[in-house]
Amino acid sequence: MFIQDPATAKSYSGSEFVIYNFPNPFNLKTKNVHLEDVNSSADQTIRGTMIKYALPSGKNGELKFYIYNLAGELVKTIDLGSKNGGYYYYVEWDGKNDNQEDCASGVYFLIAKIKGEKLNSKPHKIAIIK
Repeated sequence: MFIQDPATAKSYSGSEFVIYNFPNPFNLKTKNVHLEDVNSSADQTIRGTMIKYALPSGKNGELKFYIYNLAGELVKTIDLGSKNGGYYYYVEWDGKNDNQEDCASGVYFLIAKIKGEKLNSKPHKIAIIK
């Protein structure tokens, strides 16, 4: 699973938390993606989807992404560790649940929390197609 090296992060000057993923929808096959806001190699090979997010300045701390299925069940927790605000970051979700099993086709919802505080006002939608 790809997690961006913080040393390659580019600055973000916005005041809101921003998140999106590409491709979306995605399949669980290997693919190449191009990263725009990095200071190093911009091409990555991934299995699932690449999540790009930006933290506003002043939002620092332990960051986690929680991914839920349509039934509201938590299927995946991505622990990103300590992050500094004011930067763009990337992380891959390989489409696997916390038991390392492939998730089913369908819509999933991502909630981001830093130090336990929700960052996104509404869940971010992610779709898997097989």
